[in-house]
Amino acid sequence: MPLTVENLSYTYNAGLPSERAALSGVSFECGEGQIVSVLGHTGSGKSTLAQHLNGLIAPQSGRVSAGGDETGRCAAETRRVRRKVGLVFQYPEEQIFSDKVFDEIAFAPRNWGVPEPEIPARVGEAAREAGLDEALLDASPYGLSGGQKRSVAIASVIAARPSYLVLDEPAAGLDCDAAEALLSMIKNFAASGAGVVLITHDIELALSVSDMILLLEEGRTVSFGTPEETAELVVSREVKGLAVPEILGISAELRAAGKIEKLAWSAEGLMAQIRKRKNGLA
Repeated sequence: MPLTVENLSYTYNAGLPSERAALSGVSFECGEGQIVSVLGHTGSGKSTLAQHLNGLIAPQSGRVSAGGDETGRCAAETRRVRRKVGLVFQYPEEQIFSDKVFDEIAFAPRNWGVPEPEIPARVGEAAREAGLDEALLDASPYGLSGGQKRSVAIASVIAARPSYLVLDEPAAGLDCDAAEALLSMIKNFAASGAGVVLITHDIELALSVSDMILLLEEGRTVSFGTPEETAELVVSREVKGLAVPEILGISAELRAAGKIEKLAWSAEGLMAQIRKRKNGLA
């Protein structure tokens, strides 16, 4: 069963002069094996939504459910949702608390009752899936690089084998190689049958990896559609805090001039469109 958000609304400091609506009537769904990106500017409600997905924040209005269990209805159901939905925070140091990488990754499966003899295999498998060198399992996580800490945080979540993985700005601050490794891990995780919700402000990242994209603006849904539908929207209207990627903008201009037929958001995709147009005219 999918991870489902229905008409979710949330206001910080409700009833006070400082109240601020973070989410207003947001709905979307992420199925097994799907990658769904939540795209929006800073302050659009993305991180608030992420914390709702595994019950860190209970809905004030609307509902969040996973596999038939709903957050905020009772403690037992919220706990079952947290078992199914793993959340990796934007800043991995917020999630790390053990003195050894092994113990950090082992915490979640131990917490969910996995027998101790199975723990080493779980830890090793999760480390490999997260692209973490197993030679680091005896090291302190606090001495690792930012990219390595992020891998530890991801491994610590996937070691529990959740049905859904929520990643809040996972590529922030990573170099190109680390970002590519992260994207490969996300695709592999989805290919294994798990759902992935990717929280990001990066349009190119969302377009390149997603099956569906939820676009937020000021806590409200602008659209929930395919990458193709989202690309059409962002070149046709301004979305607060999001700049149209250069290649996507160029492809929109070329399409308007009749040089290509479809939008593209990668260099490879743009060249493919140019070659297709050229061959069609040959």
